Amino acid sequence: MRAEPASVTRPAKSPPRHGKADAGHRAEPARIDVAPDPARRRRERIGPIGRPHASRPARGPPGTAGRHPRRDHRNPSFGIVVSAGPYLGRVTFDKLRERLTRFRDAAVQLDIPVDEVDRWIDMVRPCAVLSTREDGPVAARFGGPVLLPVGTPHPPFPYVASIDLAALPPASTDLPLPSDGHLLLFAWPRDRGDLSNHGAVVHVPAGAATEEHDTYAWDPHGIPEEREVADAFPQGELRVRTEPSLPYHYEVELPDGDLEPLPGFPHAEELAEEWEMACRYLDLRGPLHIGGYADEEMVHLDPLAGLVECAVEQASTGEWGGGEPVSENVEDWVLLASWSPELGDVAAGSSVHWAIQRKDLEAGRFDRTFTDVYWNP
Repeated sequence: MRAEPASVTRPAKSPPRHGKADAGHRAEPARIDVAPDPARRRRERIGPIGRPHASRPARGPPGTAGRHPRRDHRNPSFGIVVSAGPYLGRVTFDKLRERLTRFRDAAVQLDIPVDEVDRWIDMVRPCAVLSTREDGPVAARFGGPVLLPVGTPHPPFPYVASIDLAALPPASTDLPLPSDGHLLLFAWPRDRGDLSNHGAVVHVPAGAATEEHDTYAWDPHGIPEEREVADAFPQGELRVRTEPSLPYHYEVELPDGDLEPLPGFPHAEELAEEWEMACRYLDLRGPLHIGGYADEEMVHLDPLAGLVECAVEQASTGEWGGGEPVSENVEDWVLLASWSPELGDVAAGSSVHWAIQRKDLEAGRFDRTFTDVYWNP
């Protein structure tokens, strides 16, 4: 049995930005709409010298961190659809809740109403956590040879990892993933300061003929500084375990730009902060996640919503999306994977998110994956 960390230092809580709602009052259901100005969102996330504008205390270094009869678990107060795949049944959900017992106890001790804590926990999603821990089967690999289906062009981004879909345990995610083959993840881990797509995903079906690509096929111009970043990418096998995932963010942005706590959760900030601590004392993180909720080094708004804004903007200008419609409703999207790279000085403070519209995932349209990067050097 792994020993839990002896203690966790809690950051001082900042005073609430908004008056606390009465604990017994439940806010009217509200839909989390996409904010009208994605460029402003990006400017808020990355300031003039690359520093995010957020009051939440900075966290530790990044990375220190299925299918069931079709049914949606919708929490109308949160505006999120938690979709269960064919294997995510009652047993799995109960096991995830059991893993959160210590988090629940700690949140209740903060004088957060039990009903609110339990509704927060009801939003739990299974997450396939990939790490170098010794428990769990090998299900992925950082680096290694780039084996793409014959005739497939190399994405214009460095190769990150390969996920063996057949090795993922049943119900390790609630995503409608293919049952076999490999997912190859590509990304550039530095924010280029615009709204552009920063990565790609390629599905290699089981038994497909492949050909090996050159390590630097993404960089035909041979830029030394960029190759230095890619050379720092991690290498080696990753083992998988299934862990619970809850929201890391606690506010929504209104159409006028104002912020308010997540609808129905007057103590959202306290719950998100306690969840952040739980990820440490329960050892829930790894460098690579499949499914779950999106996290960043400093976060108060949903990173997935920010990604959707960028995708919509890029599709509207023809820079991404191939001219096909792209939904601006975050509920139509799912987080496919997240990477918290530890690359030393070349890309410190980076978080990479790959997301895809659910209908595209169900259709195997991985070419429709959009990748967003948060970078706080």
